[in-house]
Amino acid sequence: MKTNRLQSHPMRERRPRRPRPASRSLASRNSAGLTLVELLLAMTVTAIMGMAIAQMLIATSSATNSRNDMRALITRQKALTVRLDEAIRGSTMVLASGSNYLVLWMGDTRADDVPNLSEIRRIEYDSSLGQLISYKAVFPGSWTQAAILAADTQYALTSNFNTVTTGLKGSSTFPAEIWSRNIAGWSITLNNASAQSATLVSYRITTTNGVYSNVIIGAVSPRTP
Repeated sequence: MKTNRLQSHPMRERRPRRPRPASRSLASRNSAGLTLVELLLAMTVTAIMGMAIAQMLIATSSATNSRNDMRALITRQKALTVRLDEAIRGSTMVLASGSNYLVLWMGDTRADDVPNLSEIRRIEYDSSLGQLISYKAVFPGSWTQAAILAADTQYALTSNFNTVTTGLKGSSTFPAEIWSRNIAGWSITLNNASAQSATLVSYRITTTNGVYSNVIIGAVSPRTP
């Protein structure tokens, strides 16, 4: 005969719930506080890096501008040197020379053994404007050949060519042509006390561009007549 055995199970005691630690809420607050500090620190570091990068870009831009200024100065110097050398080398005689001017006889194109107005060039340094200027005769295209011949004055070699060209410069038939700007200094030296006997023209020109300056030194001989 089967008997049902009742198994007795001990009653489980309910454990009381543990109260949530108050420190968790406090920890969350501390964690939030640290995040804000880190954010402020990151922003500060970013700002410092941004300033450093900006300064680097400014320095790079300044260096680039400086290189461009120097390159422009060298280019202008080369152009000026070519012009001046060709003018002297292409002339047959120095007619007059002074502290700020050089007067050249470009050639006896009239074949009359004396300088004519159309054969004279004056190169002058204007210190007040910082310019190197060339003056050369130009006759209007509308003039007849007879009118040109009449205006093409002959000058004896004994003439004072500084006075002659000073009186003519800037006129309609002896106009100015600016060869270079930003000239800070100019000097001409001849190898003979008599300008018309000189066979070598030495020059020294100081050019500037922004904060940069450079000196051009050259020596050129007029061609043999």
